Amino acid sequence: MGDLASQVSAMEAARFEENKRLNAEREILLALTPDRWKEMKSAFREECAAISERSHRFTFECGEPTPWLFTISNVVHGSAMRLATLRFDLAVPRIVFETHGHRPQSGSVDFLVRGSSVFFANGASGVILPEFILNLLMHVMKHN
Repeated sequence: MGDLASQVSAMEAARFEENKRLNAEREILLALTPDRWKEMKSAFREECAAISERSHRFTFECGEPTPWLFTISNVVHGSAMRLATLRFDLAVPRIVFETHGHRPQSGSVDFLVRGSSVFFANGASGVILPEFILNLLMHVMKHN
């Protein structure tokens, strides 16, 4: 019987340590993901401005109706046509995106903790921010 008690004690200790690790990761996520969200919005603004300067067809307008919502529209003859919506969900945390137009697309970008840093992720693999922005903008330009 002593072996069983030892095993139970070891399992409980391991579970306690795992919970501590998960809580520490959650604290890091809650502290750092708002900065990563700001980084993503800034990168979208820069890329949209660069495309708008060179394109005759697309004049992008980025909006932020709330701190948690980011929109990308194309201004045509003075009217803004929404192309994409991104929403930061701190409760999860993740960024949910949706494109609008002929072929709508939706998905999410998650966050991954490594040490004391937070990275954009898609499941267990990392997301390279410039590549994500390029793919999303190419999709909305192709299907609008």
